[in-house]
Amino acid sequence: MHSPKKPSLVTGGSRGLGRALCRHLAAAGAPVAFTYTRDEPGAAATLQAIQAAGAEGRAFRVSVLDAAAPTAMVRELEEAWGGIDVLVTHVGVARPRRLLLPR
Repeated sequence: MHSPKKPSLVTGGSRGLGRALCRHLAAAGAPVAFTYTRDEPGAAATLQAIQAAGAEGRAFRVSVLDAAAPTAMVRELEEAWGGIDVLVTHVGVARPRRLLLPR
């Protein structure tokens, strides 16, 4: 994989595959931002891993279900880094619903 040194954003980066993606991008020299919703200790660990790789990191407690928060996050990253060149949409949202079938 080509190693981007471009500002990157990973949704769902506080653990597992999301954290691994953040670490990989940081190791390639990219500044890395990521989102999380609940796992503050996990987010802190991911941020520490990004910084340990020598990259700039930013963590955002943002739900993809909230229309205003992601917009504010992107604006902040545009101001800080000039934009986002790499986007990894790793988060998934499930909302259980009752399925009504016609009889």
